[in-house]
Amino acid sequence: MANLNTWFQKHDLCAGNILYIYRNDHKTVICRTDGEEFSLFAPVHDVLSVLPEGEFLNISKGTVVCRSHIVNISNDGVYTMSDGRTFQGRKRGLSSHRRLRTEIGLTDTQPLPLNMLEKCTLISVVCPVGTPDAQLQAYRKIIDLADVVLYVHDADMSATDSGENRAFAFAVESHTPTLVLHPKELTAKWVGE
Repeated sequence: MANLNTWFQKHDLCAGNILYIYRNDHKTVICRTDGEEFSLFAPVHDVLSVLPEGEFLNISKGTVVCRSHIVNISNDGVYTMSDGRTFQGRKRGLSSHRRLRTEIGLTDTQPLPLNMLEKCTLISVVCPVGTPDAQLQAYRKIIDLADVVLYVHDADMSATDSGENRAFAFAVESHTPTLVLHPKELTAKWVGE
């Protein structure tokens, strides 16, 4: 136990920054909230024993999730974490997953956090380095592939002919549904539909 606590300190791991724990290649893998993963040769139950009991749930053999980072639990017992990763809970006793979903306060209509989308876009090279307007070309490629564009408007940003502003204009011109967020005013508006 003392060695495990030392290992946790060495890797800056604590209950507050652990998303989930799972088994992979005979190792226990601990994923932090910043996305960094650490592996060790120790059983999951040993790792779980040094963490606060009520904050972590053993949802299946070899899978432990942080209760506060669960964003959805499907009717089939699939747990979606705040980073977008999903884990299948135990197949037996599906009602326990639904009970937990209600207990945590999750609903089927609850919107998923936007940081789930960080790992969802796959883009290849659009044009070689040094090409004029390379950034704009990349934005246009993304917009062409997208069903929806999310644009965060910063009024303090200069109104110069930036790649971002031209990409926004392209999205509007191509009638791609675009949600414009104004973070300071806390408003949102759809354009380009």
